[in-house]
Amino acid sequence: MLAIDSIGLPDGTRLAMVIADSLVMVQSAGTEGKKAAFNEAKERIKIAADTCAARDVPPGLPRWYKKAVARLAADAGLFAKAWVWWQQLHPWVKG
Repeated sequence: MLAIDSIGLPDGTRLAMVIADSLVMVQSAGTEGKKAAFNEAKERIKIAADTCAARDVPPGLPRWYKKAVARLAADAGLFAKAWVWWQQLHPWVKG
C-alpha cells in the first residue's frame, strides 16, 4: 500500500491517489484478503471524497471514479456488486 502524505497535496490530487492506491490494494490482495482489502479501500475512498470539495475535484475524476469502482468490485468479488450499483447511482466523487 502506498503511503500518501496528506500534507502539501491538494485535496483533489490526494483523492485521485487514494482511488488509484485502493485499486492496487484490492488487486494485490490474496484470495482470502480481498474482502478486507475491499472494505478498507471503500473506507479510505469515502474519507478522501468527504474531505474534497466539489470545486477541488480534478476534471474527469468523477467519470474515472465510476470506472474504478467497477474495477474494484470486479477484483473484490460478488459481495461488492451492490456497492458498485449504489455508487453508479449516488457516487461519492462528484464534480
